[in-house]
Amino acid sequence: MPANSLFRGRPYSWIIKIAILNAGSVFGRIGPNFLGDHVGPFNVLIPMCYASGALVFAMFGVTNIPAVVIVSFLYGFTTGSSAYTRKARIWGR
Repeated sequence: MPANSLFRGRPYSWIIKIAILNAGSVFGRIGPNFLGDHVGPFNVLIPMCYASGALVFAMFGVTNIPAVVIVSFLYGFTTGSSAYTRKARIWGR
């Protein structure tokens, strides 16, 4: 994300993107884990990993600020979800 900001000519917008990504990660760590308790952790983990991969490629296509904010938040949500759902699966809860 910082390299993308510098490439697009916005040298200090990467700080805002990282903050939005972290805010999305907080919600991603909480929400999908409750869903994973009911439908199973793998049933939540696999779609979130695919969504995270798709959002990596979506980052290259966004050019305006509102789209960057939305993609940053969604990417933080999906990566936070996949990180904590893996831990729940390893611990067996």
